[in-house]
Amino acid sequence: MLGGKWYGILISFLILGFVYVAFFTSNLHFSAYALFTFTASLLTFNAFSLIFLNKIEQDSLSMQTHIHTEVAKRKIQERIVEKIHQQDILELKEGYFWDTKRKILSHENNSITLTQKEQQLLTLLLQNKNHCVSFEEIQVALWEEKYDEEISLHSVKMQVTKLRKKLPKGCIKNVYGCGYIFHR
Repeated sequence: MLGGKWYGILISFLILGFVYVAFFTSNLHFSAYALFTFTASLLTFNAFSLIFLNKIEQDSLSMQTHIHTEVAKRKIQERIVEKIHQQDILELKEGYFWDTKRKILSHENNSITLTQKEQQLLTLLLQNKNHCVSFEEIQVALWEEKYDEEISLHSVKMQVTKLRKKLPKGCIKNVYGCGYIFHR
């Protein structure tokens, strides 16, 4: 059976043939019951071996199919990730994505409407990810045309609060005495 199921069956029948020839042509000292037992044992072994080898072949084919399916899934995932990187789409947290070119925030394939100020604020925070963005930097970025006028700290906080409501919890954190930081 080690050489393959059909090779094993051929060898078994050759052995069986030699035993029968030897039994009938030679004066062997074993009974017809012994010959029957040997034959039944050999045939039973072959039957179980065939069943076992067929099961191994089926499992092998099943595993190959599963592997091909998983490889195909992996390739699709890699293409999606590649497209995400090519299109300048950033994955934020919890299924949120930010399209840096079109300035579109999405979650689970649904667009989330952002005002122009919220877009500017999110862009600023993402450009400075993991670094504190000061209140003054936010004021300059969001109200550059009116920066000469006094833009209140309350206006900055209001824009951050509005943006926070549209993002996953914990993305924008306060840094005492500095400003805000975005964590992806």
